[in-house]
Amino acid sequence: FYTGSGIYRHVRLVVTDPLHVAHWGTFVATPSVTADAATLRIETAVQNSSADRRTFTVQSDILDDAGRVVASANTSGAADPRATATLEQTATLASPRIWSIESPALYTLRTRVLDGTTVRDETLTPFGVRTFAFDPDHGFTLNGEAMKLKGVCLHHDGGSVGSAVPAGIWERRLRTLKEIGVNAIRTSHNPPAPELLDLCDRLGFLVMDEGLDEFTPTKNKWPPSWTVGVPSPFGAG
Repeated sequence: FYTGSGIYRHVRLVVTDPLHVAHWGTFVATPSVTADAATLRIETAVQNSSADRRTFTVQSDILDDAGRVVASANTSGAADPRATATLEQTATLASPRIWSIESPALYTLRTRVLDGTTVRDETLTPFGVRTFAFDPDHGFTLNGEAMKLKGVCLHHDGGSVGSAVPAGIWERRLRTLKEIGVNAIRTSHNPPAPELLDLCDRLGFLVMDEGLDEFTPTKNKWPPSWTVGVPSPFGAG
């Protein structure tokens, strides 16, 4: 098994105005969903890299799959020099299309940072409208319906293809897994490729996005008296 090394994913150079949406600075959740309407909670972190205090407006538009604006919110704010300001907004989406395993409908949050009427920055964030819960008595529910997680674990590599995995390889693998009944993916112990996560959203997979493999504390949770003289590959403790 070879994990790969070096640059094996896309590298992007992002050039922005000093007043811009911070890296990973958008968040959207759907705390309330019914067939008639969905409440959206939107958070936007706006970074001001200039030496002056800046005022701005965050314009959040919700686009459907045809690119039409179906909900909006506008909020004014200000950021101190070389600081980040986070704004919270609420929007209502009428008659939402619900994201599910069988019908993975997606919307797009278009975020614009306006300086007067000038657009200083714009980002796009895809998301699905859904609710989910884990309950000790009823298990996992998606959109109010009980569901068994039928999952597999995927490392970041493409098998014999190597670590620099084309998006088409991921799509072929996921579609094959879908055909045999898989509905959930657990990633490896590092941030997965964004192409994989985007495909899971579009194809209808639940994802446990694992960040690391319990390196702190160690995975060895036995009492010390049980492991005297037994070396651990994860270090002492």
